[in-house]
Amino acid sequence: IDIDEFLTIVHDLSQDMEGNWLEEWLAESQSRGDRPEGAPVRAAAWDVCTSRAFENTILACVVANTVVMAAQHFGQPDWFTQASQRANFAFAMIFNAEALFKLFALREKYFGVSDAFGRFTVNRWNCFDLTIVVGTDIGLLTKLATGADSVGGIGLVMRACRIGRVLRLMQSAPGMRQLFDTLITTLPGLTNVGGLLLLIRFI
Repeated sequence: IDIDEFLTIVHDLSQDMEGNWLEEWLAESQSRGDRPEGAPVRAAAWDVCTSRAFENTILACVVANTVVMAAQHFGQPDWFTQASQRANFAFAMIFNAEALFKLFALREKYFGVSDAFGRFTVNRWNCFDLTIVVGTDIGLLTKLATGADSVGGIGLVMRACRIGRVLRLMQSAPGMRQLFDTLITTLPGLTNVGGLLLLIRFI
């Protein structure tokens, strides 16, 4: 991959993603015509989980959880360790409640929506959020069952899920999201460059 090709990819992505049309379309589809009018409780839950205030609250929890994880350090006192563990558990319960609340309100729309032609568009951010929640729950259940923070690869999964929550901030940052999508698009070309460098190294 060369510079011209990279700039072309970036330009095409910026044109295709201008205005975040996919996310806006998904949000509009979830908040307008698909509202469950026949079920008052679900309709109220739908209004809450599709509101900007609800999303901002969850993002604030993500930021606070990130600060708690970043504040941990070597040689920290026992009271700080216990406080951070309780805070992480509380945040995990908040994210569980968010996922269950959205699943109750949106049902199948949580995973994506179908357009006028019947083509299903997956809501990757919701699927990513649910994966993070499930991975965190597996780690918490393992810790409660064994009393250990890390059992084999479960500890790695739990730590990866905690770090993965930071990526949720990209959902509300169009610039970061475009850079991330650009990185994913250029990965095949980068693997070719990496293979070439390895080949040169061993020759």
